[in-house]
Parts: sequence; C-alpha cells; structure tokens
Amino acid sequence: MFDLVSTQELVEREVTDARKQVTRYQHRIDNAEALAREEQTQTYGPQIESLRADVEAVRDERDRALTRIEKLAVAMDVGVPLKNAFTFGDLLQGTNPDEYRDHAHKLLTLFERISK
Repeated sequence: MFDLVSTQELVEREVTDARKQVTRYQHRIDNAEALAREEQTQTYGPQIESLRADVEAVRDERDRALTRIEKLAVAMDVGVPLKNAFTFGDLLQGTNPDEYRDHAHKLLTLFERISK
C-alpha cells in the first residue's frame, strides 16, 4: 500500500519547503520598511530630484532679482536718474546694500573726475 519511508520523505520535503517559505516571508516582513523605501526612491526619486532642481533654480532667480532691486534702490538713493539707474545698478559690486552704496560713491567720484 503505502510506502512509509517515501511518505516520510515526502512529508519532510514539504516541511522543509514550508520552512524555507516561512523564512522568505519573515525576511520580507523584517525588511518591509526598507524595501518600501527603496521602491519609493526608485519610483519617485527622479521626480523629487527634478523638483529640488526646480526649487533651487527659482531660489537663484529670486536672489538675483532681489539683488538687482537692492542695487537699483541704491542707485536711485545716490541720485542716479531712473533712466540710468538699472545700468548703474548692474555696475555695483558687493554683497549687501551697504557695500553697494560704498561702491556707488566710488563710481560716482570716478565718473565726476572723468567728466571734468
């Protein structure tokens, strides 16, 4: 009828296979958070990096605009006519309004000497 040895071997193989499967599932459960994070990084990583680059570009543009506005304000404060203030402001060097103002006075002194 039944061969007890082969039945025993079959049962042992099935138990071994079941244990292997349990180990694989346990490994997946233990690493589920890392696996999910990795999957998200692969899926959304390029989009996130693109958005970061866009944000950085917008920040740079904003900073350049603010600098230009500060330079324009300094140019107008030192008496440069509005029609020339943008060009004069572009000539100003420095990193803040005080430095722009100091440089503006130097340029105005230089331009006065040249025009005499």
